[in-house]
Formats: sequence, structure tokens, C-alpha cells
Amino acid sequence: MPEDVATTPQRPTVTGPIAKPSSARRRLIPVLGLLLAIGLGAAWWLIPRTASHPGQASTGKSSSATSSAGALRVEVISPYPKGLGRVVVQPGTILAFDKADLYAKVSGYLVRQRVDIGSAVKKGEVLAEVDVPELFKSRDQARAALGQAKAKLDLAEAKVLTIEADRQTAAATVTQTEAELAKFTAERVFRDKERNRIAELVKRNAVQQEILDEKQQQYDAAVAAERTGVAAIAATKASLSAAAARVAQARAEVEQCKADVIAAEADLAKAQVFVDYTKLTSPYDGVITHRSFHDGSFIRSAAEGGAVPVLSVARTDLMRVVIMVPDLDVPFVDQGDPVTIRVDAFPGQVFRGKVARFANSETELKLMRTEVDLPNPDNRLRDGMYGTATIEVDPPSLKQLTIPSTCLIDQSDRGEGAVYVVRNGKVERQAVRVGRDNGQDVEVISGLDPNDKVIARYNGSIAQGLAVETTEMDRTSVNAKKP
Repeated sequence: MPEDVATTPQRPTVTGPIAKPSSARRRLIPVLGLLLAIGLGAAWWLIPRTASHPGQASTGKSSSATSSAGALRVEVISPYPKGLGRVVVQPGTILAFDKADLYAKVSGYLVRQRVDIGSAVKKGEVLAEVDVPELFKSRDQARAALGQAKAKLDLAEAKVLTIEADRQTAAATVTQTEAELAKFTAERVFRDKERNRIAELVKRNAVQQEILDEKQQQYDAAVAAERTGVAAIAATKASLSAAAARVAQARAEVEQCKADVIAAEADLAKAQVFVDYTKLTSPYDGVITHRSFHDGSFIRSAAEGGAVPVLSVARTDLMRVVIMVPDLDVPFVDQGDPVTIRVDAFPGQVFRGKVARFANSETELKLMRTEVDLPNPDNRLRDGMYGTATIEVDPPSLKQLTIPSTCLIDQSDRGEGAVYVVRNGKVERQAVRVGRDNGQDVEVISGLDPNDKVIARYNGSIAQGLAVETTEMDRTSVNAKKP
């Protein structure tokens, strides 16, 4: 036999019957298969769920939203102990508080214009001048006429003084003649008595007739002197009356001269007004916003058809913010309501004021013009700037609570809603009744207590009765990310 055949191993030959497994082993095999299938299914279920949980990495470690004990970690916030006030948020336009277009009152050539666009001006400052020579000549003529009227008045007053002196002289002459008449009357009475006494003596032949004739002559002389005195008194009184009439006439002339002076002053004032029209002055402190002419240009007055203003000036120390309030908010707007204004040109800055006035009527678009006065001492606000104004038309109630709008998990049109709160370490769904909602915060009328912990943010699934761990959250960061 060859060597390769002799050395090949031979499988033992079984000559008897083959042995079969026992019945106990046959029953164990299906049970082990079932257990193996269950284990594989559980592994398949658990591994994808763990890997896909929010906030957990695929390394097989525990999720950051879940504690080492398996409890979900949530962020909570306490309700703010104050309700939401009613506010009106509308665009606001900043305008100069006052603005004026300055027109020429008289026609002429622009000879001096001291300002340009952007120039700061003061109230009463001369901004430009128009050259009108004839107006200056008219003023000079009126001034001369006034001087003449005043001179005539001085002459009339001096004439009154002279005539008054003549009247006083006439009055003194009357007094003197009256005194002399009394003297003449006394002399006549004496001579009459003396003549009568001598006449009795002549009848008794006690004295000669010649003596009686002498006394008669003296008596007649006294009578004549008395009559002369009476005539003198009449003449001096007539002179006094004439002097008084001349005084009255002179005084009337004085009054006429005074009236002439007043008329001349009015003419001068009128001429001066027209001269003043040649100067354009600023009506208030402000800034020049528009310029239409240059030096040497001929300017036509507004009365003669000039429709273009020489300059435009706007007041800048105080600005007015114009807000158009919608119809639904009009009944709540009151004078003095606080207003917060954010100007687009100054991001991050807030200007505060109060409602100063409103129109009390609405436009065709159902909007009411409302104005806020804003001081502008540093001239930062400019006419035409734009921003957003928030009017606090109704103050917040201290009896209600406020939570972030993101805390609501359900809300109906009837003001019903729900939130998740944590009590005794477990989640509870709490029904609430809500009021005003400004898009960031919502007012809770009932259903919450100030000490409740409202769930504001979480990762994963949450349900009634779920055990959770809490982290207190800052109110300012609640709306940074919606759960």
C-alpha cells in the first residue's frame, strides 16, 4: 500500500444507532430565543431615544437637561406683582415747535443778508435788509413835519402866556379904577353935605353967597370925577373881557397845534414802520432752514405778488412730537399722559415727555393728532426726525400679576389659558385667566399666586406629574428663547 494512503487519518465509523437530545433541552431552546429577541428589541428602543433627546450628545453620556437621578431640569420664574397698563405704540414725527416763512413787506433790492442755511439766530436779530430809498426819504420828511408842528405848538403856548399877562393887567386896571371910583364917590358925598350945610348958613345970612357958590362948584367937580371913574371901570372891564377872549383863542390854537403834533408823530411812525419793513428779523430763537435769494436780488413784496419767502426760520429749543392715535385708543388719551419716545437716529436712547395737547377730533383715517413737547437745549433733535412713541394711557393695576407671554401653553379668545407650574417638585398644569398681552408679557387676572414657580423654559417632553428640578431664571432673559 502506498505511503500517502497509509498515513491519511480515518474518521471513526459508527456502527450503532445515533443518540438524540433529551426532552428538557428541547424545551429550553425556544425560551432562550425569546429572551434574546426581547433584549435586542429593548436595546433598539433605548439607544435611539437616548441619542436623539434635545441637549444630549451622541457619546452615550447623560443629557444636560436631565439630572444624574433622571429628573428633567426646567427654568422657572415668579410672576411679576404688577399688571400691564394700556399703552399706545405709534410712529412719531419730530417737528419744530414753531416755524415761519419770512416775506418782504416792501419791494426792493436785497443789500444785506447776514445768515445762511443752518445759521443759529436769536429772537429780534436782523437777518436781511431791503434797500428802498424812497421810504427813508418819506421818513425824513415826516420827521421834519413833526419838528414844524412842535415849533408851532411852542409859539402858540408862548402866545397864550402873553395874552394871559394882558388879561391879568386888565384885571388889575379894573381893580384900580374901582378903587378910584370909590374915592370919587366919597368925595362927592362929602361935597354934597358941605354944600347943604353952607346953604343953610346962607339962608340965615351967616355966610356970604360966594362961599355957597364955591362949595357948589366943588360938589359938581366931585360928581364929574365920579362919573369919570364909572366910565373908566366900564372901559377896563371891556379890556379884561377882550383879553380873556384872546386867552381862550390862544389856548384853542395850542390844542390845534397839539393835534398837529400828534398827526405828525403818526405820520412819522407810519413812515418808520415802512422803513422797518426793509429789515427781516427772527421771531424767535432758532435756525435758518431755507434761503431763496442772494445779495443784489430784487425782491417783490408779498402784497405785490411775491410768493417766495426770503428766509425760513424754525424754533429749535423746543420740539413737538406728532403722534396719530388710532380710534380705539382715542378715549383713553389725556393731557399729561407719560410718553416714551425712541428716535431712529439715536438707537438705544430714550426721550421722555407728556401729552401736551390733542385735536379732540379724528381724521378721515380715524386717527387723532396728539402732540408731545420735548425740550431740545442741545439742538440734537431736528425737524423731520422719525421714531416710535409709546403713550401710557392707562397705568398698570397693582392687584394683578404679569408673566412672560412665552410661559403660556394654551390661550383662547375668551381670555382663558394655561401654564405649567412646579409644586412639590412636580409639574402641574394650571388654568389661568389672562388679560392684556403686549406681545412680550401677558397679564394674569386669576389662577396664579405671586409665590408660584411658572415654567418658562425646558428641553424635552413635559407632562402633568413629571418630577423636575428647577433653576430660577432672570426676568430680562425669559423672552430670549422660546421653549
